[in-house]
Amino acid sequence: MKSITKTKITIHLLRKKKRHKPTDKDEPIDIPRAFPLVDEVVDWLEGEEWKKKKVNRKGEVTFNLRPWAISHDTARNYVKDVFENAYPHWFRFNFLTTEANYPETTIAELKSKSRLTLSALEKYVMAPKVVERKLDRRRIKRFKDRGLIK
Repeated sequence: MKSITKTKITIHLLRKKKRHKPTDKDEPIDIPRAFPLVDEVVDWLEGEEWKKKKVNRKGEVTFNLRPWAISHDTARNYVKDVFENAYPHWFRFNFLTTEANYPETTIAELKSKSRLTLSALEKYVMAPKVVERKLDRRRIKRFKDRGLIK
C-alpha cells in the first residue's frame, strides 16, 4: 500500500522478520519527493505495469498490491548488479551511520525514522576508522587550546 502527495510518498510496510497477524498495523515510511530518484519511483508506482492480474484456484480475479514483490535473494542480486561491493542492509548501515555523524541528529530522530530499538540502532551504526581519527583530531585540538600539548 502506498500514498503519494506533492511533497512525499508514504509506503506502508510489514517487516518480514516479524511474525504478523492480520490485525497488525503496518509501519509507514515517508520519503520526501525532493530526494534523488524519487520521481522515478513515483512514475513506477503511478504506472500500471506492477499491478498484475491473478486468478486464484477458485477462479477469483485479484490484483497484486505489492509493487516490489521480491524475495531476499532477488533484493541481494539487484543490489550486487548495481553496487558491486554492497548488500541490502549496507544501505541501512550507511544511512544510519551518516546521519548519526551529524551533530544535529538526535537519537529520537534515528529511532523514529528507522523504527529500530535503541539496542538494534546501536548495532547498525558503524564506527569506521575515519570516525575514530576525527575524534582524535578534535581531542588533540582541545588539548592544544587548553595548553596541555603543543
